[in-house]
Amino acid sequence: MNTSLRIRLQYSLVIALLLFFASVIGYRALENFSWPEAIYMTIITLSTVGFGEVRPLSPQGQIFTAMVIVMGVIIIAIFFGTLTEYVIAGELTGTLKGRDV
Repeated sequence: MNTSLRIRLQYSLVIALLLFFASVIGYRALENFSWPEAIYMTIITLSTVGFGEVRPLSPQGQIFTAMVIVMGVIIIAIFFGTLTEYVIAGELTGTLKGRDV
């Protein structure tokens, strides 16, 4: 198995989760959103759904949201690119067969 590929996949997943939690905290701090509002805003921003804001954003919140979108698209693209490479390389199949013990 390609250990380096597995490590890259794990790192990209961890970084994506860190971005999620940092975004939730950022919306709480910058926009004084409640926890559910901050989580919802983070989900719709990172998924690039485009539903619009929970509430109108301050200029700082708009800049923060733009940064979250850019970082999110990059991190998610890296994650799915690495996942695709993992699957194509046959690593996932080998891993699953190894667990059928």
